[in-house]
Amino acid sequence: MAEMEVMEKMEENERKTAKRGTKGYFHTKDIRLYYEIYGKGMPLIMLHGNGESHRIFYRQARELAVKYQVILVDSRGHGKSVIKRRKQGIPLLISDMAEDLVCLMDYLGIGKAILLGFSDGANVALDAASSHPERAAAVVSVSGNALPSGLYRFVRLFIMAEYLLTCILEHIPYSLKLRKKLIYRRQLAGLMLYSPRLNADRLGQITAPVLLLAGMLDLIRPSHTRWMADMIPHSDLKLIRRATHTAFLKKEKQYMNYIWMFLERRVPGGQSATSFSDIK
Repeated sequence: MAEMEVMEKMEENERKTAKRGTKGYFHTKDIRLYYEIYGKGMPLIMLHGNGESHRIFYRQARELAVKYQVILVDSRGHGKSVIKRRKQGIPLLISDMAEDLVCLMDYLGIGKAILLGFSDGANVALDAASSHPERAAAVVSVSGNALPSGLYRFVRLFIMAEYLLTCILEHIPYSLKLRKKLIYRRQLAGLMLYSPRLNADRLGQITAPVLLLAGMLDLIRPSHTRWMADMIPHSDLKLIRRATHTAFLKKEKQYMNYIWMFLERRVPGGQSATSFSDIK
């Protein structure tokens, strides 16, 4: 009983800290989810890609926090977010990450937010906007896909090879540390092989305005991105020439210009932040 009271007190302290705009953890029975909050205004949640963490977004967050309350999140099994021991080794799924996101919004008292995701983070944003359309004010999907088949065939074959190899190697009696690394690599590969599962009906359930950004040299087939735009009722599509899958992180100025134009045209509101110098 005493332990439960301590945990509840810790969560209450984290909730208060979050409202002041710093850092914290959100706990469930399965995971401990890490987040950081910067700026003031309409909430804008940024979701990273496969094998990454919130840290990839610091430059973009610094810019967006001028107008929005930017929330950076580490997805389950990534960065500082921990899957609790009894659940370790289970498959990672985009749908679970989308539910984590909605639970985090509940915890922080956020009714509706702009969801901005890159790669697998874009898939999480689209899944959440489909499953809980009332929670998404807008979605920015950068290099996301709705189905595993959206990836080029050679990309899927490469991922499949890594998945099968790690499935075999993790059963060889290595050190515990190495075995955990192999299991994690298998989870990351499986995440791309078996999710997301957003068919035409699921995409059609998204009611928020959506910006689909992708490179013509992306890992995602341009024809798949165009199909997504056709299936999502209120979507804008921009395919960027000579841009690869990671161009958003390397040439963010061009991408950010498109994002700002979309947000200012499609999502009125927002509030200037007093300071965002604390973003690393």
